[in-house]
Amino acid sequence: LSPHIIQIIPIIHEGRKQMMNEGWKELLMSKGTVNTFPAPTENVEKRGKKRVREEGKEERGKYTHGEYDGYYNYRVSQQGDDPRLGLLEKSWFTGAKVKDIGCNSGKLTMALARCFQPRYMLGVDLNATLIKDARSRIDRAAKEYAHILKTTRTRIDKDTSEIFDPLPYPLNVSFEVEDFTASPASDVDISLDHSFDIICAFSVTKWIHLCHGDEGLLRFFRRVLNSLKPGGRFIVEPQDWRSYKRARTKNRQSATIAHHIATIQLRPKDFPTILTSSDVGFDSVQFLGRPDDDNLPAGFRRPIYCAHKKNKEKSTVVESSRIVQSAIPLSYSPPPIHHK
Repeated sequence: LSPHIIQIIPIIHEGRKQMMNEGWKELLMSKGTVNTFPAPTENVEKRGKKRVREEGKEERGKYTHGEYDGYYNYRVSQQGDDPRLGLLEKSWFTGAKVKDIGCNSGKLTMALARCFQPRYMLGVDLNATLIKDARSRIDRAAKEYAHILKTTRTRIDKDTSEIFDPLPYPLNVSFEVEDFTASPASDVDISLDHSFDIICAFSVTKWIHLCHGDEGLLRFFRRVLNSLKPGGRFIVEPQDWRSYKRARTKNRQSATIAHHIATIQLRPKDFPTILTSSDVGFDSVQFLGRPDDDNLPAGFRRPIYCAHKKNKEKSTVVESSRIVQSAIPLSYSPPPIHHK
């Protein structure tokens, strides 16, 4: 027999229990042999479970504002357009100035711009990484539509930058980092752009509600109202109350969410009534429906509403908004073209 095997045999017979207690490496080194044995499987499994638990703790609280990377991988099929587009009227968007709040990586924003041809489509999100991904979508689309862009002529006023003709897709889209929920000095914030025809908030109200509470949600609704032109539309897709509780479980480390989930009184099912209340001020709310797609998980078949702002403003808050509009030039600046 090999002298190495002769050395190992006594170890096996005299110290199986000792080997498990002291560890493979220490025992074999003490006997003058080379450690050629794997670590016990049981210990590997324990270490693996511990690592998973630690990684899970790190993930908790990572998406406290709902800014999931890869959100559209499980929300929307890779083939075809977002089913929510079927609930919206193209005539509302064509030639309009539109803002999409909480746009994530911009897939739905780009689809709205491509299918409905707004004059200008602005997507905003507070996550800079997601906005970077969204801007890369513009770059890819620009290459795809390069043959169309070469033959397009758009008249732009040199002094005011006002666009007389709609920009072609994807030049009608822009993405910016913005926290629309940032507390203004008042409900009528002079820093806001008050000239939008449509503002969209798809599946973002839950996170505003959890992070800012009831008053923060009402403030968000009022800011939307005062960012719209008279007769403008607010398209909102609220998450149901059950998803609030799931968000609380996933974000156990967030003291802010824990506090607000315990104090929230308003419920998503009451949003249509809240939007037309004196606390907000929309004129009416229309139920547009739920996405009808068998491939869409049931939790994503959420109701979509369209809130209308009055054509003639009467309240003092909105009158102040009109004064702000007259003081700020509403000239349109074309969106920047982002290059890699």
